[in-house]
Amino acid sequence: MTKSSVLIRLIRGVYEIPKYNKTFNMFATPSIDEIAKALARNFNWDIYPSGNYALNILGISTQIPSKYIYISSGPNRKYEYEENIIFFKHATLKETNSFSYITNIVIQAFKELGKDNIHNIQIYIDKENNI
Repeated sequence: MTKSSVLIRLIRGVYEIPKYNKTFNMFATPSIDEIAKALARNFNWDIYPSGNYALNILGISTQIPSKYIYISSGPNRKYEYEENIIFFKHATLKETNSFSYITNIVIQAFKELGKDNIHNIQIYIDKENNI
């Protein structure tokens, strides 16, 4: 199927049906988050963005990370996709299943900032992306 371009291999074990973007007249590549969620579905892991990526999702930081860290109910694993690193960091079951998706992202962002660096931070809810 990859030879006939029905599927595109992104990384080992992750394939995608190509999506054509009419505006740019080219095939769109998936986001790092889509790849991470596909890997998590494949291995039946619960994952949540962590570190600088969590800060970026919440709009606290405008820096786009080159290393995407997710806490995971699975083992520690590292994948590379187009010069980006997707790292799954094992966490205990209570860290990955206790709260909602957005609550876990907020907790991870606060852990990244540290208790001494949390001041008057405004977090806006993005209703279109459900975060």
